[in-house]
Amino acid sequence: MKVAIMSDTHLRDGQRLPPPVWDVVDTADLVLHAGDLTSDLPFAGLKERFVAVRGNCDYGLALPEMLIYPCENLRIGLVHGHQFLTLNRLCAAFSEDVPLLVFGHTHQPLQTRVSDRLVFNPGSPTQRRGQPRCSMGLLQVHGSEYELEHIFF
Repeated sequence: MKVAIMSDTHLRDGQRLPPPVWDVVDTADLVLHAGDLTSDLPFAGLKERFVAVRGNCDYGLALPEMLIYPCENLRIGLVHGHQFLTLNRLCAAFSEDVPLLVFGHTHQPLQTRVSDRLVFNPGSPTQRRGQPRCSMGLLQVHGSEYELEHIFF
């Protein structure tokens, strides 16, 4: 299963996602968004293959604050992250049987281990905030095995 991962798109009226994002999304089986969409209109056509949580800028969007999404045999924790000051607090918010946690908020790409968990921030595909390039994530899931990488553009 191929999963596109993004966060912090911050789309306003008429703004569009960059073409490299759609190159990944169009071939993905699933799109996970870790909040701060600000508008869900660009994602409306994705329907059941789009899953998102609410970020601190998602006023009026009816989204959960955090969730656990089963992807084949992998359980993925998804949260925006503005609620937590540290990665340890972020990890403590999810049960131990969630080996991959995806968060956003900082706009800074990150892939690190905290104890037995992989913690991943895809960065932002639209607002790099001091980063050299925009970014998103790509997850390939094969049962309970997976490969995760950043895509920079």
